[in-house]
Amino acid sequence: MGSAVIKAETSTDNDIKDDIKLFRSSLIIGAGIEYNLSGNSSLLAGITFNNGFSNMLNNEGVTLDSTGKPQIFNKKPETFDLNAIGNFISLNVGFMF
Repeated sequence: MGSAVIKAETSTDNDIKDDIKLFRSSLIIGAGIEYNLSGNSSLLAGITFNNGFSNMLNNEGVTLDSTGKPQIFNKKPETFDLNAIGNFISLNVGFMF
């Protein structure tokens, strides 16, 4: 099996709803604080960690050779499963009045 080459491209006309899964399971842990400035005005801050468990993609990729052409095996392009598991940390800041 050859190495996978993934090329990035930008397009605004692609419909990807069939390429992604409907549900994504994850663990979300967060903490935050609220600081009362005066009266009803408060400053909010928090941090959230999101650890994805499941693959978000529902599609396959095609293995390309060094010239950018699909690698053929038994008269079919060689494919591999696309895998994307989202993990991120977010910082949340807000003002409530």
